[in-house]
Amino acid sequence: MAAGALESLLEEALARRAVPGAAIGVLHEGTVETYAFGVLDVRTGEPVTPDSTFRIASITKPFTATLALYMSLSALISLDEVVPGREPEVTVQHLLSHLGGFEGERGDLARFGDGDDALPRLVEELAEQRQLVAPDELWSYSNAGYWLVAQFLADRLGGTYEDVLGDWVLRPLGLSRTSFAAPDATGHDGDLPLHDSYPRARRPSGGLVSDVADLLAFARFHLETPDTEFLRAPVVDTPDGDYGFGFTLERIGDLELWGHGGNLDGWTSLLALEPESGFAFAALANAGGARRALDELLGVALEQELGVRREPPETIEATPAELAPLAGRYRRSELELEVRPDAGALVVEGVEIHRVTGARTSFGPLRARSIGPRRFAVEGGDHDGERFDFHPLDGAPSFVRFGSVLAGRVS
Repeated sequence: MAAGALESLLEEALARRAVPGAAIGVLHEGTVETYAFGVLDVRTGEPVTPDSTFRIASITKPFTATLALYMSLSALISLDEVVPGREPEVTVQHLLSHLGGFEGERGDLARFGDGDDALPRLVEELAEQRQLVAPDELWSYSNAGYWLVAQFLADRLGGTYEDVLGDWVLRPLGLSRTSFAAPDATGHDGDLPLHDSYPRARRPSGGLVSDVADLLAFARFHLETPDTEFLRAPVVDTPDGDYGFGFTLERIGDLELWGHGGNLDGWTSLLALEPESGFAFAALANAGGARRALDELLGVALEQELGVRREPPETIEATPAELAPLAGRYRRSELELEVRPDAGALVVEGVEIHRVTGARTSFGPLRARSIGPRRFAVEGGDHDGERFDFHPLDGAPSFVRFGSVLAGRVS
């Protein structure tokens, strides 16, 4: 791979988005190349190296899904088995594909402590989690679904989630740099270092720490192991493409790019793999809000290695009569949103509510163009390209799916 374009773009992206440091890895035709830039912590100035560990956030989900798959192949569970603790009933497959239909957060999970009982105590509370829609009805990204399924897997094996993931996935694959330990890097909010902590009860949805070499080894395992194709079967349509079991799908012409991203206070991560060519890409940054920068780097790698270019979706004209019913206010536990039509597009303004501190952060106005039936993409700014949609597709919508999570209409 021609490193110059990637290196110059990464340096520019780090500076533009106030990202202190990042590590990038590319696998193609059996060869791994890694790149490291910036610092682990602005206070120490220690440089990032290719084997520096970062929090990978929601890239943890493909690891949890891999655990479930191999337990099913060993006849220890069935993927269509009902997971106890919820009414209406949900299965392992519902939870791995975000089709459980219930709210995906439960406030500050640090209250459950760091003991072995943290996740079991959280799961007991999930029996009370508010149901938004029936299972299988609508896709809504749910961390809570992964907490529930992870405890089910751990109970079946008679250990903690951390132990069984290590025994069944991390150690068999030789992922010695992947763990629930503290990362080498420090997360940052802009140029401000953040105190590093991650509630134990949240770990199945986003608690792993890793480096780019381990992530590419994990990707290589999925590329070379036929059993894992099951996790990459399209299950449900989402605003960003199909979702399988712990993996998302982006179609670029005939190319199918599977993977997962991660976003956490102070951290951004991205893993992508293309089974036909054996290509994989991993990127880790120690700042929140760096997803666009990592997406740009992935685009460069795809163009240089595979000769494919990612193009934004075409605009589809939406009439005033089609846009008018979408106007209104929508809400979920961590988001308040107001939507209004404007000259053939939608304008969105909102408030994000931090799940731990309760701090309210306003954003917008964001202008979004129509890219499909009741589906929109933000134009410009830090949210450029982010997609959202409304349900149902006829009449006044009951939900907007913004940030991949359902928010109910309140007016």
